Amino acid sequence: MRKKIYPLFLWGVIALFSSMAYAEEKILPKPIFILTKGIWTEVCRAYWQRLNTTEFLNNDPLHGRLTEPLLEGFIDLKPVEMTAEEILRVYYKTSSFSDYRDQDILEKYMEIHKNDKGINWRIKKSQYFLEKLNQYRTEEPYLRYQTLLDMDNDGIATNTVIKNRYGVYIVDSSLQRVDDASMKAIFADRELLEWPAITQFPPLAALITVFGYKGQYYFDGFLDMSFGSYGHGVDRNEPLRLGVFMHQHHQTQKICEYRLLNEPRKHQRPPAPHYVF
Repeated sequence: MRKKIYPLFLWGVIALFSSMAYAEEKILPKPIFILTKGIWTEVCRAYWQRLNTTEFLNNDPLHGRLTEPLLEGFIDLKPVEMTAEEILRVYYKTSSFSDYRDQDILEKYMEIHKNDKGINWRIKKSQYFLEKLNQYRTEEPYLRYQTLLDMDNDGIATNTVIKNRYGVYIVDSSLQRVDDASMKAIFADRELLEWPAITQFPPLAALITVFGYKGQYYFDGFLDMSFGSYGHGVDRNEPLRLGVFMHQHHQTQKICEYRLLNEPRKHQRPPAPHYVF
């Protein structure tokens, strides 16, 4: 009996120390970014200061932002948490647009196959889905900016923008449809958009965040990341880089670039939202 217990005890000790080592690896230092492009541009320097005072979940920039300080010159976008009902209203639209560039395709598929047992099961899960959204909204918040944004910087603020930890969407004021024309014009990699083999929406950067500074509007996101499902993969052979973009006069240009200075050994893909089914 002793011979059998000893190996089990040994493996238990190994597993314990392995889990402790894993837990220690998860404690990351506060991210520090350096400005590598746009050092003489005012908004780049201002956003550099803001970026280095932002709190990230688990101190990992790929896991989402807990706070974004409203420093001098930055516009208060007045974010408010969306209700579970509001999220459910637009969820299939944003998912369909991200994965297929057609915000109606999932609902069309469900309508065609509405008598199929599997599809019916998913439709019947709507109430369960709603309950889960209510449960996890604090952990995986969807935000709606109460301030209308002028993402094309034409002087007229008309854009309703919603955000989760994976990116942003320009939607209609009733939160029922994605403004696909604006999404493609402002956020898309126009070259990849022309490739017929690419079915997903290809953004210029991943985990996009929007902000306003001194009357103009910008967006930022991580570079060199795959665009599948609105971009969650990352090639860790390269330093983690973040770009700031501005859309004006029908063109989107990168005006700032930052690099994470104290980069962890390896970033993991952000965990999938609890409410996806």
